[in-house]
Amino acid sequence: MTNFKSPEVEVNVSAEVLYNKLSNVNNLRNILPPQVSEFQSTEDSCCFKIGGMPTIHLEIAEKIPNSKISLIGNYYFSFAELYEDIDMKNRSIQFYLSYEL
Repeated sequence: MTNFKSPEVEVNVSAEVLYNKLSNVNNLRNILPPQVSEFQSTEDSCCFKIGGMPTIHLEIAEKIPNSKISLIGNYYFSFAELYEDIDMKNRSIQFYLSYEL
């Protein structure tokens, strides 16, 4: 299993706004790298290609309001967005990606 962890980033929005934005998979396109092609999505799932890899299918597996969103997919692929309060106006967010082909 290969695991990637993004740097932790501070964002200046409420936990509710962040959760509402990221819990809709249609919005995932805005944070994926430019190498992604053939992106298609619904509110709860998406599929796309990266480079020469086969199509990756993801769907929401777990939602914890204002805290965590996890997606699972084919090819033992998972993606999680974790965020927590820094103070009343700021949150930190970190992305985790695991896959095994």
